[in-house]
Amino acid sequence: MITGSQEYKAYLATLANSYNPPNILLRIPVNEKVYDVDLDSRIITPPKFLGVESDHEAELVYFKMDRYYDNIDLA
Repeated sequence: MITGSQEYKAYLATLANSYNPPNILLRIPVNEKVYDVDLDSRIITPPKFLGVESDHEAELVYFKMDRYYDNIDLA
């Protein structure tokens, strides 16, 4: 039983240190196409149709690109 703030903080630190994030992230649904973005040539392979934010038929579009470009972290 946790009786004080110091014990609670120690418990939170224990939880944070014991967290092991997964090495593999899953995309649901798994059969969705992933589009490539080439930052060097600035070429994107988009789907045939793209919706906008307020579009009622908009869908998620998954894309893949390098995290670092021109010494900039794009994350």
